Amino acid sequence: MVQDNFKPLVVWLILSGKPEEALELLAKNYKVKLPNLKVGLPKGHKITAFGCYTSKTQTISVLNSEVLLNPFVILHEFYHHLRSKSVDRMHKGTERGADKFACEVLLNPFVILHEFYHHLRSKSVDRMHKGTERGADKFALDFIAEYQVFAVKSKGVNQ
Repeated sequence: MVQDNFKPLVVWLILSGKPEEALELLAKNYKVKLPNLKVGLPKGHKITAFGCYTSKTQTISVLNSEVLLNPFVILHEFYHHLRSKSVDRMHKGTERGADKFACEVLLNPFVILHEFYHHLRSKSVDRMHKGTERGADKFALDFIAEYQVFAVKSKGVNQ
């Protein structure tokens, strides 16, 4: 059975630049084969998407290295991997389903981002916690606001 408590860790790993580790955790929890991950989209997707899943090669492709740090894109494409039939690798699942899956994992981004801020602030030489609660709250809210702008812009690109 899949446990929900691994979801914040998945998001944190992606935000920390470790999408491969996040995919390993997702694959283990959903009991599926680990998908490949590559930067650069297949032909025909260069302008129209931030990411795509190719079931034939079981590969999640992303537009660029910046998109590797976008939990929504990585989770959205993992859903397509999850929903592909294991025998004939036929693509199952809808874009709406992939969006819903990603949003469910990102259910409480404020808490995740708040903790991520404290993690970033503790990376100083002396390892002393230097972040305030107000700073963590502001970081989380600013990030969510920027993400909403990114999501709206990406909808325009995909249409």
